[in-house]
Amino acid sequence: MRRVVLFILLAMLAAVLPLWPYSRNWSFGPAIAMAFLLAVNLLDPVFEYCEGRWSGALPEHGRVPADVAVTPNPGAGHAESVEAPEIDPARSG
Repeated sequence: MRRVVLFILLAMLAAVLPLWPYSRNWSFGPAIAMAFLLAVNLLDPVFEYCEGRWSGALPEHGRVPADVAVTPNPGAGHAESVEAPEIDPARSG
């Protein structure tokens, strides 16, 4: 939908430029207004991308949300097979 709006605004910008015979006496007022609307609509996705990038919400950022279950790697050694050494409080020094 956003691409359609951008395409329509770009076509309207070309239509209101004072290069055509019907719009020669309009000056640059309508063209500046259309360029402003086009710029605002082009900056909106850029700001959304930057906001997601700064907050870490984008998938390429490499963070895993806390509510996502991560399955263990079947080839890796797990904590069940590791034995913890005995700790004797009397021998600590």
